[in-house]
Amino acid sequence: MSTDQAVAGWVDVTTPPVSMPVMAPSVAELRRAWDAVSQGRYANPEPIQPPPATSAVAVPGLDGEEPSVSAWRPAEALVVVVGAHAQAGASTVALAVAQADPCARLLEISLPAGSGLAGAGSAELGELSSWVRSQRDGVVIERPATVEAGDPLPLDRVVRRTVLDAGFHPCASGPGWVAATVAAAEVVVVVAAGTVPGIRRLEVAVGELGPDRCVAVVRAVSGGRLPRQVRAAMGPVLQRLVDEHRWAVMPCDGRLLVTGLSPAPLSKSVVSAGHTVLGLLSECEKGTK
Repeated sequence: MSTDQAVAGWVDVTTPPVSMPVMAPSVAELRRAWDAVSQGRYANPEPIQPPPATSAVAVPGLDGEEPSVSAWRPAEALVVVVGAHAQAGASTVALAVAQADPCARLLEISLPAGSGLAGAGSAELGELSSWVRSQRDGVVIERPATVEAGDPLPLDRVVRRTVLDAGFHPCASGPGWVAATVAAAEVVVVVAAGTVPGIRRLEVAVGELGPDRCVAVVRAVSGGRLPRQVRAAMGPVLQRLVDEHRWAVMPCDGRLLVTGLSPAPLSKSVVSAGHTVLGLLSECEKGTK
């Protein structure tokens, strides 16, 4: 092919750039520039001050600061589920734990664009005050419809437990009450992928959230066990949770990796892991009383 032929999608770099007209400075601008040079301001310019940083919402219990937003406290028992990183599988763990209790509510704070539970309900119950409700096997699922959604609404039925899918740590990206609620929770379930980077993020997240109140759940990426390299990446914080029986492994579900959460039933292995986590939480709750 001749080099003179044009090829679709190629950029002809041999074409000289088009020169843009340059506006000549005015006499007044030249005088101000000369004054700056003669006074030495050109040789010793004043440093540029950075703009003031925005203030962050104070989270109680994590850094010793007083809360600026009150924590949300439901009348029933509360289980907080947090991902140690994005795409950790926190929504799957939260749903499995909620289904392990036949009378529970599941709250998600992610907007529809980032929701992991948008398709998990088997029956949609409609929108009420910026919250969307659905139902799945006796579990009421609520998620915000807009970014302006306030505190969760009281239910018109009695539940024994509310599971809060709080997104991934740190939870400052959600509404202010979410970060305050995570900080005030007595027990927090922290979820991570069963990879070396995931275990490292889990170690950091548990350390920041407080090891005394954390239960770790690792989502296996293949089969039901963790590879030797992943276990070798565990630090002293996670090893403590293993020794104190506050650790669980959720087997890999290949279908969920493809379809995400849907009205279809969870696999038996995921359901069993949900019951295991709920049992660990019950033991932790007894220890805090």
